[in-house]
Amino acid sequence: MRATEDDPQRESKQCRRPTQEKNSGLLRAVKEKIISSEKNTGTSHSPESRSGSQSETTIIFLQLVSQRRPKSFSIETKLGLLEHESIFSTRNPAVSYISFIEVQDGKSKVIQSNICGFKKILAACNGLVLGTCEPSRKLIVMNPVTRKFLLLPLGTIAPCPNESYGFVHIPLIREYKVVHLFRDESGYIGCEVLSINTRSWRAVDGPSFGLFRQFAYNPVVAIGALHWLPATDGCAYLVSMTVDDENFHTKSLPIPSSMNDRLVEMNGYLGYVTHVALDRIEVWILKGLGDENWVKRHIIMGYRMPDLIPISTLRHGREMVLKEDRDFSFYAYDFESQVIRKVEMEGEFLQRRGSFLPHVSSLALWESSGALW
Repeated sequence: MRATEDDPQRESKQCRRPTQEKNSGLLRAVKEKIISSEKNTGTSHSPESRSGSQSETTIIFLQLVSQRRPKSFSIETKLGLLEHESIFSTRNPAVSYISFIEVQDGKSKVIQSNICGFKKILAACNGLVLGTCEPSRKLIVMNPVTRKFLLLPLGTIAPCPNESYGFVHIPLIREYKVVHLFRDESGYIGCEVLSINTRSWRAVDGPSFGLFRQFAYNPVVAIGALHWLPATDGCAYLVSMTVDDENFHTKSLPIPSSMNDRLVEMNGYLGYVTHVALDRIEVWILKGLGDENWVKRHIIMGYRMPDLIPISTLRHGREMVLKEDRDFSFYAYDFESQVIRKVEMEGEFLQRRGSFLPHVSSLALWESSGALW
C-alpha cells in the first residue's frame, strides 16, 4: 500500500497546495545538493551514472517531542489510523519525528522534518528508510524527500524480542531486499528475505548454530553484503550475508572487539573501528570477503577515546563522526589532517528514540533505481 500527499481522498485541493509547494522546494534542494556533490567529486552527469546519484551523508534518527507539530505529515493519519481515536485515550502524547544531523566544518545542526508515525528506524538504504510504524503492526519503507511510502508485512515470526533487520539494494537487478534474522524458541537463528517487488517473505538458510550470541547492533551494508558483529564485545569474527546468493559467511576480525567497537561503511568498503588503548582507536578496511585481508588504514589518538562510538563516515569517506557515549556530544575526525575535534551543535538537541544511522538523501523509489527527474 502506498500513500502520497496529493491523495484526493484525504485532502482537498485547497489544503494540498502549500504542502506540495513545500515538498517541491525540498525536492529542488536535494537535487541541487546531488548535482553539487557530483561536481565536487567529478562524477558524470549522464543518466547512467546519475541513477545512483545522492547527496552528502547525514545522520538520521527519531526525535521525541511532547506534542504534534503544525502541518505534520502523519503516517497514521494517511492510513486512517487516527480517525476514530477517543479524546479520552491514554496514549502517550509524545510524538517521534524523523530528524537529521548535518555535520560540516566542525559544526552540526539538527534538521527537523514534519514526518511522524515511525516507531523505530531499522535501516536506511539509497535514500529510503525502513522502519516500523505505530500503531499499525507493519514495516514501512519511505523516502523522506518525496514522502512516498510503502507498507510491508512484518517478519513471519514477529514480534520477536531477539531479531535484526537489514535493508539492501541490488543495482544489477534493480531490487530492494529486506533481510530478517531472528532467534527461535530452540535458540537457532532463522532467516527470511522479502523482495519489495513481491512484498512476501521466503525462508532461506540461516547462519550456523552458535555464531550469534545476540543482535547487538544494526548490520552494515558494504562490499556486496550485510555484516553483523555477533555480540556486544569479545567478537573474534563478523558474520556476513552476501546479498546476491543469500549465503552466510564469517570473517576473522584483525583484533577482537570491545564494547564501543563498530562496523561502518567507508566509501564502499567495510570499516572496522576498534578501541585498542585508552588513547588510541584503529580503523581497519576490508575490500572484499574472498581472499582479501584487513588493512590498518588509520590511527586516531586523543583523550577519552574509549567513550567514543563511531556512527558514520562523511564527505565520501574523508571524515568520520563519533558519538560520546555519556553526554550525546559528537566528534569529527578528519582522515586527511588527522585531527579530531568536538562538533559544535547549533540549537537545542532534543530527546531521541532509537539509533543514529547514516542516511543519504536521494530521489530513489523502490520501483526503479534510476533518477526521477
